[in-house]
Amino acid sequence: MKISRCPTCHASIHIDQIAQDAAASELLAIFAKQPTPLATAVISYIALFRPAKSDLNNGRALRLVNDVMDLTPNTTVLQRSLEQTATQLSNARINGDSRPLNNHNYLIKVLHAQPCWDHAESDNQPSPIEQKAQPKMGNSKTAQALASLNNMLVDEDE
Repeated sequence: MKISRCPTCHASIHIDQIAQDAAASELLAIFAKQPTPLATAVISYIALFRPAKSDLNNGRALRLVNDVMDLTPNTTVLQRSLEQTATQLSNARINGDSRPLNNHNYLIKVLHAQPCWDHAESDNQPSPIEQKAQPKMGNSKTAQALASLNNMLVDEDE
């Protein structure tokens, strides 16, 4: 089932082919469960681990995503830290430092500098104004397909 085209090379993206790769389908399931701003921040950060002349292996990407998601229960602070880290390191790459990341040390420093980084989300609820500003997850066909894929993965595990 074709879901889209790659914005870079314009090749067709087929969700059934992605589902055949266990790590790729698990990655999609993780991203589908997260609010869009957090998923986008995680993807931007994980892209910093990609070597300059090759792709990032889906298995390694899955390990990196799981490591990042386990750093703190506070997803709001995690999102802010990921965005700040990705922006700063992307700027460093623009200025000539093209080495890929090999650990989470810089992200951990940025995260630990944030207030309430080690508290659960319920301890640090956003204000009603912040809640209105956050986009809501839609019921697009892609979101439904990813949820269906996630359900397939859960059924396989049981």
